[in-house]
Amino acid sequence: WGPFLPFLVMSDPPAPWLPALSVAAALAFVSGWADVVCVVRFAAFAGMMTGNVLFFGLTFAPAKYKSMLAVDAGPVFYIVVILCNIFGSFTALSFNRICPKAMPLATAHAVVCPLLLLIGDSLYVFASFQHWAILPFAVAFGVQNVFTAKSSLGVATTTTTGNLQTWGAVMHELLHGELDKAKFRKYSVALIVPPAT
Repeated sequence: WGPFLPFLVMSDPPAPWLPALSVAAALAFVSGWADVVCVVRFAAFAGMMTGNVLFFGLTFAPAKYKSMLAVDAGPVFYIVVILCNIFGSFTALSFNRICPKAMPLATAHAVVCPLLLLIGDSLYVFASFQHWAILPFAVAFGVQNVFTAKSSLGVATTTTTGNLQTWGAVMHELLHGELDKAKFRKYSVALIVPPAT
């Protein structure tokens, strides 16, 4: 955090960006933790769909490569996981459009995602089709992606690539003397996601 420390410490009130930073870090950590658990349990990602696209491609590779990477599911499995994540995103966006004032997206996220994670864990522990127990996780992280990207956080906490690109933008503006406190606050939430995951 070296060159960014002055911006973290100096804040004219410690204002709304600090709680947002904490929420983004917590959600990014949960997302990263869940993806590690899901890769170990299911050989698939719940939040990082790029990994599932890669695994989908590996299903067509020779057996020796699949066994090296523990990819033992077929291509349909990865397509269904990706579709479940898309379904979670679609459902969250639809919910937000239909009843944005009745129940804010944050409240829906706080209720629905833990419930889906509990269902996924229960299926993993008690069902005979353990491999497919990732599906509720994929839906939950599709919901989380929309919640974080469309909320005041303004950044997806289930993905890393775009947030890493923000580091490049910050370094560029820092080197050219264009990074002030207002810009840093704008970038701060995206900057915390990669280290938190």
